[in-house]
Amino acid sequence: MLVVDDDEGYRMLLTDAISDAGFNVIAAKNGEEALQKISQNPDLIMLDYVLPDTTGIDILKKIRAQNSTWAQKVPVFMLTQKSDLSTIADAMEGHVSGYFVKSEEALDSMVAEVRQKLGV
Repeated sequence: MLVVDDDEGYRMLLTDAISDAGFNVIAAKNGEEALQKISQNPDLIMLDYVLPDTTGIDILKKIRAQNSTWAQKVPVFMLTQKSDLSTIADAMEGHVSGYFVKSEEALDSMVAEVRQKLGV
Protein backbone atom coordinates (compact mmCIF):
# COMPACT_ATOMS: atom_id res chain seq x y z
CA MET A 1 0.00 0.00 0.00
CA LEU A 2 1.23 3.51 -0.82
CA VAL A 3 0.56 6.47 1.50
CA VAL A 4 1.24 9.89 -0.03
CA ASP A 5 1.07 12.92 2.29
CA ASP A 6 3.34 15.94 2.70
CA ASP A 7 2.51 16.31 6.42
CA GLU A 8 5.19 14.14 8.03
CA GLY A 9 3.30 13.71 11.31
CA TYR A 10 0.07 12.65 9.65
CA ARG A 11 1.91 10.43 7.16
CA MET A 12 3.66 8.65 10.05
CA LEU A 13 0.43 8.21 12.03
CA LEU A 14 -1.41 6.78 9.04
CA THR A 15 1.51 4.59 8.00
CA ASP A 16 1.81 3.22 11.55
CA ALA A 17 -1.94 2.52 11.78
CA ILE A 18 -1.92 0.66 8.46
CA SER A 19 1.26 -1.25 9.34
CA ASP A 20 -0.20 -2.20 12.73
CA ALA A 21 -3.21 -3.60 10.85
CA GLY A 22 -0.86 -5.99 9.05
CA PHE A 23 -0.32 -4.24 5.73
CA ASN A 24 3.01 -3.51 4.05
CA VAL A 25 3.29 0.24 3.54
CA ILE A 26 5.50 2.46 1.43
CA ALA A 27 5.30 6.21 1.88
CA ALA A 28 5.90 9.32 -0.21
CA LYS A 29 6.02 12.96 0.83
CA ASN A 30 5.31 14.59 -2.54
CA GLY A 31 4.12 13.92 -6.07
CA GLU A 32 7.55 13.15 -7.48
CA GLU A 33 8.16 10.43 -4.86
CA ALA A 34 4.64 9.12 -5.35
CA LEU A 35 5.14 8.70 -9.10
CA GLN A 36 8.40 6.83 -8.49
CA LYS A 37 6.80 4.48 -5.97
CA ILE A 38 3.67 3.90 -8.06
CA SER A 39 5.89 1.82 -10.36
CA GLN A 40 5.76 -0.84 -7.60
CA ASN A 41 2.02 -1.27 -8.36
CA PRO A 42 0.75 -1.07 -4.77
CA ASP A 43 -2.55 -2.79 -3.96
CA LEU A 44 -4.07 0.47 -2.74
CA ILE A 45 -3.09 4.16 -2.66
CA MET A 46 -3.96 6.76 -0.04
CA LEU A 47 -3.29 10.07 -1.76
CA ASP A 48 -3.22 13.57 -0.27
CA TYR A 49 -5.20 16.11 -2.27
CA VAL A 50 -2.73 18.97 -1.69
CA LEU A 51 0.96 18.24 -2.25
CA PRO A 52 3.86 20.71 -2.42
CA ASP A 53 4.74 19.98 -6.05
CA THR A 54 1.38 18.95 -7.56
CA THR A 55 -2.11 17.88 -6.59
CA GLY A 56 -3.45 14.48 -5.75
CA ILE A 57 -5.87 14.88 -8.65
CA ASP A 58 -2.96 15.31 -11.08
CA ILE A 59 -1.28 12.17 -9.67
CA LEU A 60 -4.57 10.30 -9.94
CA LYS A 61 -4.98 11.36 -13.58
CA LYS A 62 -1.46 10.14 -14.35
CA ILE A 63 -2.23 6.80 -12.74
CA ARG A 64 -5.52 6.35 -14.58
CA ALA A 65 -3.92 7.41 -17.90
CA GLN A 66 -1.54 4.46 -17.81
CA ASN A 67 -2.42 1.66 -20.17
CA SER A 68 -2.65 -1.18 -17.67
CA THR A 69 -5.30 -3.10 -15.81
CA TRP A 70 -3.61 -2.18 -12.52
CA ALA A 71 -3.86 1.58 -13.27
CA GLN A 72 -7.55 1.32 -14.06
CA LYS A 73 -8.44 -0.85 -11.08
CA VAL A 74 -6.15 0.15 -8.18
CA PRO A 75 -8.23 1.57 -5.33
CA VAL A 76 -7.29 5.18 -4.55
CA PHE A 77 -8.51 6.96 -1.44
CA MET A 78 -8.18 10.74 -1.44
CA LEU A 79 -6.96 12.38 1.79
CA THR A 80 -7.70 16.05 2.37
CA GLN A 81 -8.78 18.76 4.75
CA LYS A 82 -11.22 20.04 2.11
CA SER A 83 -14.84 19.01 2.32
CA ASP A 84 -16.33 21.37 -0.28
CA LEU A 85 -18.39 19.87 -3.08
CA SER A 86 -16.10 20.96 -5.94
CA THR A 87 -13.09 19.23 -4.36
CA ILE A 88 -15.11 16.07 -3.77
CA ALA A 89 -16.44 16.22 -7.35
CA ASP A 90 -12.88 16.53 -8.74
CA ALA A 91 -11.86 13.46 -6.80
CA MET A 92 -14.91 11.48 -7.88
CA GLU A 93 -14.24 12.28 -11.54
CA GLY A 94 -10.89 10.54 -11.11
CA HIS A 95 -12.67 7.40 -9.95
CA VAL A 96 -11.52 7.40 -6.34
CA SER A 97 -12.60 4.56 -4.11
CA GLY A 98 -13.11 6.81 -1.13
CA TYR A 99 -12.64 10.31 0.21
CA PHE A 100 -11.35 11.00 3.72
CA VAL A 101 -11.46 14.43 5.34
CA LYS A 102 -8.46 14.06 7.65
CA SER A 103 -9.84 16.15 10.52
CA GLU A 104 -13.11 14.19 10.51
CA GLU A 105 -11.92 10.57 10.13
CA ALA A 106 -10.50 8.39 12.87
CA LEU A 107 -7.52 6.32 11.73
CA ASP A 108 -9.18 3.07 12.79
CA SER A 109 -12.24 3.78 10.62
CA MET A 110 -9.96 4.55 7.67
CA VAL A 111 -8.13 1.26 8.19
CA ALA A 112 -11.48 -0.54 8.40
CA GLU A 113 -12.58 0.95 5.09
CA VAL A 114 -9.26 -0.06 3.49
CA ARG A 115 -9.74 -3.61 4.80
CA GLN A 116 -13.23 -3.69 3.36
CA LYS A 117 -12.06 -2.44 -0.04
CA LEU A 118 -9.29 -5.03 -0.18
CA GLY A 119 -11.58 -7.77 1.12
CA VAL A 120 -9.38 -8.70 4.09
